[in-house]
Amino acid sequence: MKSDMKCYKIDDKSLMDVKIMTKKIISLLLIFIFMLISLLLANWQINKHQTQSKLTNQILTKNAKPANDFAMLNKDYKKHVYEEVILSGRLDFSNIQYIHNIIKYGIKGKNILIPLRMTNGINVLINTGWAPEELIEETTKSLQATNNNNIKGRIFIPYNSDAKKLSNGDWLGVSIPNINNQLNYKLVEWMIIEGAEIKTTGSYERYMTMPKFFPDHENIIIKNDVFHLGYAFTWSCFFIMGLFGMIHIYRN
Repeated sequence: MKSDMKCYKIDDKSLMDVKIMTKKIISLLLIFIFMLISLLLANWQINKHQTQSKLTNQILTKNAKPANDFAMLNKDYKKHVYEEVILSGRLDFSNIQYIHNIIKYGIKGKNILIPLRMTNGINVLINTGWAPEELIEETTKSLQATNNNNIKGRIFIPYNSDAKKLSNGDWLGVSIPNINNQLNYKLVEWMIIEGAEIKTTGSYERYMTMPKFFPDHENIIIKNDVFHLGYAFTWSCFFIMGLFGMIHIYRN
């Protein structure tokens, strides 16, 4: 009888050991999978950083290039995106477009977009810049009085292809196809941002001090590649935490 009880206790202890070992193996396996995913995501973010950094440097070098005459543009205009060009033509003030509710310097305003009708028959939408809502009419009259026939700016492709038009005539974004529907002539697929410089996402300091004259030229803001390194660091930390977790579980 005593012998039977002893065997039962031994079997019960062995079963308990097996359960503990099984839990430990499952825990180690789950942590290993988590570490593997963290390592892959960290590597992915590092690769994205390298790719974005290369692209950012290529774009920023266009800041140093001199402005080109418009004649160099052709159907392959996409390779010239962000480059500075000089255009000549007549601004069509009868078809001014406004982008609604753009906040700068802590106040509401609008971007003023005017089609430029060039002598070669090409029509280009020009983003002349931003003005506070209360100065829109005054700024527009000033632009019309200046009547500048030479526009210097950077080529830009608007990515909002379906921006809506409000009841007051303002747009919620730049949609050249939709603006084309309002005109009796056709604009090209790209536009010009007048007086633009290429900046990274960390370059918003210029919006701290209100300028004295309007319109205030827009800058082209490109993606900052620093964020990818931050994400890579975060996933690397998760990997290290998982490694310490595996060591702790293995030793206990």
